[in-house]
Amino acid sequence: MLQGRLKRLAAPAIVLLIFAVAACTSPGRWHGTEPTAPAPSTSAPATVRTIADSAIGDRLTVTAVLATIISERSFVVQDVDLPDRGLLALGPLPENTSPTDLLTMRGVIATFDFDRLAWTYGLEPDSRYEKFLDRKILIAHDVRSWA
Repeated sequence: MLQGRLKRLAAPAIVLLIFAVAACTSPGRWHGTEPTAPAPSTSAPATVRTIADSAIGDRLTVTAVLATIISERSFVVQDVDLPDRGLLALGPLPENTSPTDLLTMRGVIATFDFDRLAWTYGLEPDSRYEKFLDRKILIAHDVRSWA
């Protein structure tokens, strides 16, 4: 009778033992394997903000190469996402910055009106401003050089 009882208990115990051994030896996160990648998102990708799709008054962060320094507070940057003639930026240019330096600027999109902005940014008459008249520019509040 005791033998019969042991046989009935042995079968489930053996099954549990097999599962325990399999669980301990199977790959998992505690054995240095990479976790599985999350399922791809079904939501639409975020819209990339560029000068072309920005409205006047929008805040924008731009990273581009310094192309031309016009004055202490006005300069032109260029990048593939910017207009062909570059983007005029008005704001504080870091000391010791020179053309070809990479800049990141945070600011607000505005329309360039020399007469309205000249006094605020200390702009002197210069023919280089003509190509930016009535175009979108960046009023940069924060400029960082990566040079």
